[in-house]
Amino acid sequence: MATTNSLQSICVPLPIFNGSNYDLWGRKMETLFRSQNLWDIVKNGFEEPENISTLEEAQRKELEVKKQKDASALYLIQQSLANTIFPRITKASTAKRAWDMLQEEFRGHSERANMGSTAIMVAPYKAAMKGKWQHMIDYYKENTEYLFSPVTSSLDTVLHLAVQSNEVQPLEDLLEIVKERELPSTEKDFLKKKNKFGNTALHEATIYGNYEAVRFLVECCPDLIAIPNKYSETPLFTAAGFGEAEIVELLIRSKPEQCVDDDDDGLLFPIHRQRKDGLSILGAAIIGQHFDTALLLLELDESLHSLKDKKGITALQLLAHMPSAFESGFPMGIFERLIYCCLPVRRKVEFQVETSGQARKGTVGDVESGLGSSLERKPRGGLLNYFKVPKGIIGHN
Repeated sequence: MATTNSLQSICVPLPIFNGSNYDLWGRKMETLFRSQNLWDIVKNGFEEPENISTLEEAQRKELEVKKQKDASALYLIQQSLANTIFPRITKASTAKRAWDMLQEEFRGHSERANMGSTAIMVAPYKAAMKGKWQHMIDYYKENTEYLFSPVTSSLDTVLHLAVQSNEVQPLEDLLEIVKERELPSTEKDFLKKKNKFGNTALHEATIYGNYEAVRFLVECCPDLIAIPNKYSETPLFTAAGFGEAEIVELLIRSKPEQCVDDDDDGLLFPIHRQRKDGLSILGAAIIGQHFDTALLLLELDESLHSLKDKKGITALQLLAHMPSAFESGFPMGIFERLIYCCLPVRRKVEFQVETSGQARKGTVGDVESGLGSSLERKPRGGLLNYFKVPKGIIGHN
């Protein structure tokens, strides 16, 4: 596709934006606009008087020139977008509005971070932080073009925020908007959006312990269970690391085809078993002192106890280097059972951990009670950044 400047008779090829490398495309387009004497109208726009009849002849001619320039610039923007991106700006009637809409959604992460939250995202973010979820939903019903856009400097979408509500209704309402409107992306595309840590909404739901949100998300898109974040943690991994035994059981029981390999004696798939730095899903649960979750994992897949990290450390060795686990004066209980399960002997156990089917609110008990530690829920930066790792046991890669 090319355009011709009627004044200079120069053929100008159009760079096509398909959703990636926005900054590079934007610089090319700016140069193109400058070469066609259109940059000022794109950057600053123009105001059209309400009553044109009051304008003098010279003012009318000037207005017509601006309108012609604006139409030319808007045409160039439209023609430079791939078919999958063009629907993002269909509501824009001026070149400046179209340009601003693309910037708000696609500009580079570093630039976005320096600017902070963009103005158009203030309303839904404040609504979410105040728990006014219906206000947030109403905003996106009126502004569907921003539904896929990041809301925070961590590139969380509205879907990431919605799982913090401990309710499922905001998620259902957001997906209903995607279904009802003719958007260029599908419901699954929406559900698979990641923040800057690579977390999907399902990762966040497991971290915040939103049991009903987890159930809803995996029913809508089972593939989410096997999607890793930038630390190669799947939602099953984060659920174990943050001590959500009920959610671990929910994921495995409801979607076993996404979690266990029937062709390999029912073992967890490799993508769930270990991170790229060697930390196992069992090790993550133990480091977080979520021993009920660790026991649940072993009862499902006893081979987990033999996994070693890059330093050759096993789950049993992790337990041995956790003196805080022995501080309680109560009988050993679940901790004793966990040590027994980690011993390199053959045994037969049953999948029998009792769960409530509800998300815990962060209440804690001692090690023997099986309620885990007081680890605060923080979905940022990978699990090990928030665990008190025994000194010298696991290095941070």
